[in-house]
Amino acid sequence: MFRIVLATDGNEQRVRKQAKAIASLPDATESIAVTVLHVFKEVYGDQGGTFDMQQYAEPPESVAVASDYLEERGISVSETGASGDPADEILDVARNLGADQIVVGGRKRSPVGKAVFGSVAQDVILRSPFPVLVVGDSVEDEA
Repeated sequence: MFRIVLATDGNEQRVRKQAKAIASLPDATESIAVTVLHVFKEVYGDQGGTFDMQQYAEPPESVAVASDYLEERGISVSETGASGDPADEILDVARNLGADQIVVGGRKRSPVGKAVFGSVAQDVILRSPFPVLVVGDSVEDEA
């Protein structure tokens, strides 16, 4: 089984495009298992780390968007959450799950925006021991 960590942000359109990219991979329904991950900056004073999304009443809608899209196409899906630095947590979850690939969403930012706000996708790409698929905003969404 090919294990993918789909790292979500709050942007439902971008997350749907990430899920669509996964679903388009060869033999996706038979050979891919996806863990949909959302990283919260802080969960009520939590010291960081993963947790079961089901213990929280309202996971971000982007998690449901990705999970529903993939499940409707017959792809095995689980959900998890983490609290802490997004890039660190994405990489930790991927390591702990024995992931084969990470899928992140990318977006355009000015050089100043990158310097001021950083880029989770860029940080994951540069530090990841796993292949990283970056799905940009320009990917066509289905009608």
